Amino acid sequence: MKRKKTDSTPQTSNNLILESLLDTISKEELEKLENKLKLALKIATAIEATGLKKHEFAKKINKNNSEINKWLSGTHNFTVETLFFLQNELGIKLLDLESSQKA
Repeated sequence: MKRKKTDSTPQTSNNLILESLLDTISKEELEKLENKLKLALKIATAIEATGLKKHEFAKKINKNNSEINKWLSGTHNFTVETLFFLQNELGIKLLDLESSQKA
């Protein structure tokens, strides 16, 4: 016996759940999450560009693999010190400290 195809496929249900969750997040929180994910992606791309695997990079900078994974999760709250450290280690710009105001 064939099952009748309905609109309530798992993918449709997941999309509805995701839409419902996104409706509960403020614009500011969504922007913050988006920026954290962009930062994590920039760091991950820079680590990849070094030619090292994540665990090799962790060993090189005397960190645990779990800490690197947290950094790349997109949910980590970085300290300024860690961001400066990563900039120096990876040779990238993570912080823009130039004044955005024109004199």
